Amino acid sequence: MTEVKLSKPIEIDGQKIDVIKLDLDGLTGADILAVERELRAKQTQFNILSQETQLAIAARASGMIADDLQKLHWSDFLDVTAQVQLFLMGMESREQETSEKQQ
Repeated sequence: MTEVKLSKPIEIDGQKIDVIKLDLDGLTGADILAVERELRAKQTQFNILSQETQLAIAARASGMIADDLQKLHWSDFLDVTAQVQLFLMGMESREQETSEKQQ
């Protein structure tokens, strides 16, 4: 689990949030498909380099709604989305290594 300590905590439903916990390893194919459907409904394409995609995945991985994550201070928001991007790019790198070994 990845934890992002917020430089500027936010309040959601009367609760102070100072850490965003991202369970990226716990995501399933169903989660990714749900994110893709959500983005398509907004007429946005799934792209691991897109902050819209990263935000939607962060929402799934944290159990929070995207609207609440958008309330983060800009630097905290970028930190959260960067953690998702690094995770996804790491997955892409591991898949590439596995593919190359199989050839």
